[in-house]
Amino acid sequence: MKNSGTILTVFLLLVACYSIGQQDKRLTEMQIRQHFNWVMKEMHNPKSKNILVVAHRGDWRNAPENSIQALRNSIEMGVDIMEIDLKMTKDSVLVLMHDKTIDRTMSGKGQPSSYTLDSLKMMTLKSAHGGPTTHHIPTFEEFMTEAKGRMFINIDKCYPYYKQVYDVLKRTGTLDQVLMNGEKDLDKNRQDYGDLLKVIPFKPVVDVNKMSVAAVENYISFRPKVMEVVFATDTSRFVQHPGLIQNNNIKIYINSLWADLCAGHNDDLAVEQGDTKDSWDWILLHGATIIQTDRPAQLLSYLRDKKLRPF
Repeated sequence: MKNSGTILTVFLLLVACYSIGQQDKRLTEMQIRQHFNWVMKEMHNPKSKNILVVAHRGDWRNAPENSIQALRNSIEMGVDIMEIDLKMTKDSVLVLMHDKTIDRTMSGKGQPSSYTLDSLKMMTLKSAHGGPTTHHIPTFEEFMTEAKGRMFINIDKCYPYYKQVYDVLKRTGTLDQVLMNGEKDLDKNRQDYGDLLKVIPFKPVVDVNKMSVAAVENYISFRPKVMEVVFATDTSRFVQHPGLIQNNNIKIYINSLWADLCAGHNDDLAVEQGDTKDSWDWILLHGATIIQTDRPAQLLSYLRDKKLRPF
């Protein structure tokens, strides 16, 4: 890994060759690798004040969600992490898909588990507006092969497939560049997955309005690298006092994409109403150093303007 001075120099060059709204200017492979190395370093630095940006399902406004193209666009945009979702096919292959059915996002109908991979590959993905595209559903292995050494990945909707996910990550050599979500309480996860929790990069998703104080504290004592904090109202003491989590060397991950995940301090408030004070500013004041967004280009621009990133 290059030293921090070299990395910063490369990022300054990156900004010079790329600006929001000029997506015809592509990053060089060297710049992509330097960015990735910086993100890897940040993920192991709980004391860092730099803010990381997560693209929810990738750059889905300009490519089909959960697609290889959504990944490539996110890389070129300068996003730090891409969030994806998994489902299993009839022939036991992990593919990228959020919904229980393919109706909304593919040129077919029904559950992914009703189709073999070959059958799904004969269909195409839809755009964000439901129109046809030429893109096809990627397998998880294809996606991680593309992302290897180029983009950090947050894996959602993977709870039933931890062992299969782990096997793919080991096979592709990408175990160190992912976070795997888990929503159950810690005791239940330990019951279901046992020693696997010790080797997978586990990220709990903790609803601090619904989970008991003892259950949240149990997760804090587990010392995950990152904890995703979800809240429909912002009255929880874990929201009002982020140090309760941060002081245990845990990064706080907050969603700005939907109002019910962040008590209304969301993307649309920032972008559509121009109110960053009650949205992104508020989220930062309450401890987030990782923000998942549906507006990655705008959030990156905002953070650069606020000098909350080194590039």
